[in-house]
Amino acid sequence: GRPAWLPEEALGAFGGMMGCVDYGPARFTATTTRPCPWGGGNMAIRRDVLTQLGGFDVRMTRAQDTEYYQRVVQAGFTVCYEPSAAAHHVIPAERSTPAFFRQWRRKAGYYSAYLVPWKPLHLLTLMPLWRYGKLLGLCRVWLAKTLTRQPWWERFYYELLVRQELSLWRSRLAMWPLQARAWFVESRRVLPPSGPRRPSWPRADQACGRGLAEARSVLVERPAGRGLPSGVTRLDDHAQATGRRTVRVACLPAWFEPNPYLRLFYEALKPHGIELVVPPEFDPSTRATASAGGPCSGSSRARPQAEPRDDVDWLLARRHEIDVVHFHWINGYYRKPTRLGSLRGAIGFVRRVRRLRRAGFRIVWTCHNLWPHEPAWKPAEFLARAALARLADAILVHYHFAADRVRRMYRLGKTPVAVIGHGSYLGVYPDTRGRAEARARLQLPPDAFVFLAFGHVRGYKGLEDIVRAYRQLADQDAVLVIAGRPLGRAEQQALDRLIGDDPGIRLHVRDISNEDVQDYFHAADAAVFAGGPQLASGSLLLALSFGVPVIYPESPLSRELLTADVGVRYQAGTLADAMARVRRADRLQLAANARQLVRALTWEGVGRAAAPWIRGERP
Repeated sequence: GRPAWLPEEALGAFGGMMGCVDYGPARFTATTTRPCPWGGGNMAIRRDVLTQLGGFDVRMTRAQDTEYYQRVVQAGFTVCYEPSAAAHHVIPAERSTPAFFRQWRRKAGYYSAYLVPWKPLHLLTLMPLWRYGKLLGLCRVWLAKTLTRQPWWERFYYELLVRQELSLWRSRLAMWPLQARAWFVESRRVLPPSGPRRPSWPRADQACGRGLAEARSVLVERPAGRGLPSGVTRLDDHAQATGRRTVRVACLPAWFEPNPYLRLFYEALKPHGIELVVPPEFDPSTRATASAGGPCSGSSRARPQAEPRDDVDWLLARRHEIDVVHFHWINGYYRKPTRLGSLRGAIGFVRRVRRLRRAGFRIVWTCHNLWPHEPAWKPAEFLARAALARLADAILVHYHFAADRVRRMYRLGKTPVAVIGHGSYLGVYPDTRGRAEARARLQLPPDAFVFLAFGHVRGYKGLEDIVRAYRQLADQDAVLVIAGRPLGRAEQQALDRLIGDDPGIRLHVRDISNEDVQDYFHAADAAVFAGGPQLASGSLLLALSFGVPVIYPESPLSRELLTADVGVRYQAGTLADAMARVRRADRLQLAANARQLVRALTWEGVGRAAAPWIRGERP
């Protein structure tokens, strides 16, 4: 029965709070003037609604149902009241006390603050203007009933409403600094600070506020002779579905050539129920596979870049088929020849990401570098990258030091940054030739000590430092091989001027196929690296995968990755000394250490680490 402190005449006022309102025997469709009763476990939701909008936002706790109702209505779905599906449940005694009601309404005000959309005017007014009148009106009525000694339950009722409204105002005030700072780069509704939204798709244990299994027990146990509405039956079918749901991921940009990174990464996710979806023009099954071009093939020819708007339109047209949008290298979506063009491109990119988030996609970003190798105007770069970092449900990085740098640079707060590791390239490229055959194919002296600088010829590679250090050796038996394709004509001309007619430096500036990659690493005695700090290095892992000792600058990356003696690490300005030291080292032992190191860097481990964050199941 009702609590002793609540008289029968008060049920009309407290009925809404207690969920005991009788909406009548007739079925009706919710309208703006007659909202539908929506709450608890007595609801049935179609699969297509769950697929498009995702599950309940678990951060909203007791306001999950209200927040989801808003999403359903905003998406244009029809909400109906079905009286035959009404469920009855017992309210425990501890939830029927005045103290519990006070705590309940305070929390309701807190979560209601996150349901009120932020608009630019609210940065000045904090709230919609009509909220001022509502707060003053509630306080006036409560004070009047208290002073005139109205029945206790009436005073208590308005006290609860005032408590809820004051809690809402306090929450909005606490949200204001964050909203003011993040206005231009985040969603206009700041979410409760308890973690990322999860999931962006329905899961059997989260498709209802209390879980489908529990909701099903309430909905299915009906008196004999009373049938269930079709919507409830469909919910029951969904609850009985067995097996883990396949999560479909769209990769942007879909660069499967020439670097095999993306192919290996998404293949490692398949055992975890994650399926890759790409536009037909990027589909590896309909194009030449990664064997057609090696890691130094031309990017302009092998990496078709769709217009950003086309990518977003393609995704929105398939929002019922795709759950997650996974970004990798993003500067191609906004980089333009001019500063103004880059800024406009960055703003447009942020808007498109926000459209994807509002459409219900889960956003994941693998941050390969803090800055692109050839950044556009830095303010535009930072705007786009910081906005994506704030809008993402999860950010993936390869190493722990990278996670710390990403958090500091973008001031992420509660956005999770997950370390997933980086797989090696052991066994990925053909490995059928020996050292002598490789040197013969490359026309290198069989007895020379060969230093290799492998990869795209780009400014950040530090080739000037490598050439300068090589010339300081003054060693007639040493040969420096620079292999890779220049990014453009300017890089080619700069490299030609740098090398001149030096007979000890061999240039192989061309597209290098996967079949020919082995020649360079089998012919090399050491791989040389220079340039600024990076968050990851595929070329470094490629050299280690072929068992080639490395000469690498001292950096957080080298300290975390090169845990074994696999070469020489050097401080800035000491590269020539490092090249001399590696000549005196035991090359066979360094090669064995390198192979042992990369055997532990498996793509299966990367898949296990990344899958929970992509699926929205925080480990």
